[in-house]
Amino acid sequence: MIYLLLFSVPMSVLADTKTNNDSSFSDEGRAKGGGPTIIAPDQQAREEPKEAGLASLFKALEDKDPAVREETVYLLSEFKDERVIEYLTEILLNDEDEAVRASVAEELGDLGDQRAIDPLIKALSDNNARVRESAALALGEIGGKSVIPKLMDALGDKDEDVRDAAAEALGEINERLGISESD
Repeated sequence: MIYLLLFSVPMSVLADTKTNNDSSFSDEGRAKGGGPTIIAPDQQAREEPKEAGLASLFKALEDKDPAVREETVYLLSEFKDERVIEYLTEILLNDEDEAVRASVAEELGDLGDQRAIDPLIKALSDNNARVRESAALALGEIGGKSVIPKLMDALGDKDEDVRDAAAEALGEINERLGISESD
């Protein structure tokens, strides 16, 4: 099943999701030039496989094999699509497998989308220490002052790795915000 999943998304589609910076087809490009968006035939040809690839990946998130779901999480994180964050946060909070939930937390941190903050805060209360640890680290990557109290609470977690992750996350946030220990 994994092989079918991996080959159902052309590598050119994955590459285009991170490298296509042509603003002439973006919302920003429309704002500059006004008028309707013109989609070039080559862009349309890229968008159709991208949509098919996303649909296949979203479906794979329902697979009964946790390894397939976990690999799907990594593949989805390559797409710059609004729906990806929504699907990943749903999986973070509801998947039965802790390895999948932990992987989602890691990817949400890497993606850096602020919409993931509230679900990651909820994941700090997960019954699995690895998920809590991954959520703390992810919050360190994308969180701001608003997550500091929750990470401070995580310093009291019963698991040492979670406590260490919370301390690391607080350090990252303090560094990013320019907060010194004496503040």
